[in-house]
This record gives sequence, C-alpha cells and structure tokens, in this order.
Amino acid sequence: RDLILMAQPFDASSMKMTSEAFPIAERIRYDSGSGFAQFSASENVLVYLSGAIPSTQLTWLDRAGKKIAEVGQPGSFQQVRLSPDNKRAAVQLLDPQTTVPDIWLIDIARGSSSRFTFDPAFDGLPQWSPDGSRITFSSDREGQMNLYQKLSSGAGGEEEVFKSNERKILNDWSWDGRFLAYHVLAGSTK
Repeated sequence: RDLILMAQPFDASSMKMTSEAFPIAERIRYDSGSGFAQFSASENVLVYLSGAIPSTQLTWLDRAGKKIAEVGQPGSFQQVRLSPDNKRAAVQLLDPQTTVPDIWLIDIARGSSSRFTFDPAFDGLPQWSPDGSRITFSSDREGQMNLYQKLSSGAGGEEEVFKSNERKILNDWSWDGRFLAYHVLAGSTK
C-alpha cells in the first residue's frame, strides 16, 4: 500500500482476517513493469528490498571495454536504446519517489535530457523505429500493458498502436518498420 509492506492476521480455518492490517516495512521497491513488489516470505523469514533506487551512469566504452566518456548525469536508468543515428538515447528512467518509470531522451553529444512521456502510469521499454522518426513503448495507463508510439521529436501526442487483454512487453521493430515484435507475460490475460 503506497510502497509500504502491510501484514494482516488471517485465520486459515475460517478463511477470514482476524484484525486490521498494519505496516511492517516502508519504501518497498516495486517493479511497475512486472507488477511485483520486491519481497519474499517463508514461515520464519521476511526479506525485502527497500530504500533508494540505485543510480547508474551512462558510459561509452570502446570494443576493448575501455571507458571513452560518460554521458549526462547519473540516474536510475533502465532499458537504454540508441537511436539509429547514434545521436540520442531513449531510456526508461525511474522516478525515485514512486519507482514508476517514464521515457526520457538523452542527447549524446550534449549530455542533456528531456522527458518524453508524462503519464503517471508505467511508460517504458522504448524502441526506435528503423528510421528514427518514432519511438514505441509499453504502457499500463489503461490498466493492461499496451503498445503506444510518439514522434521522436516529442511533437504531438501519443497514439495507441495495439491493445489487448494481455500484458505486452515490446521487444523491437522489423528492419523495414512494418512490424513490431513483443512478447506476452504468462498468465497476464484479464
């Protein structure tokens, strides 16, 4: 509940809760992409991830693994995708307060970044079109993970590309830009 792990006593024989829920841990990490909180419990042990989301630094490396340059400021980057011309990167960046991602664009030469999606729901898994003119992404803004696209210039609105009752994870475009590849998470049909 609002990144707080709650417990509530339960009587298995009557199948009823026996008292009110109470908090047992705060700032539980939550993966909005999968819909799972980061904890596990057994009969006697509870483990969980809590606290700040780790920060990472985008870095150019040569083929031998030698660091060439750092790009922009550190952040909670996931799903980094270079544009076809290698001048920009679309990244899934986690909000440190909500742990819900949005897509940001990073200008590689300048190191500057600009927010690309603004919906409060999960917006992530960006993929560039082969010509670099559009970015498609997965979003659960309508409850189920569907596919959307927007001009990579940031102009205009986002449009729905594909909607179904399954949780779709976007993977890539075909080389000619005619098809999108995605996979469906098992057991995700509503």
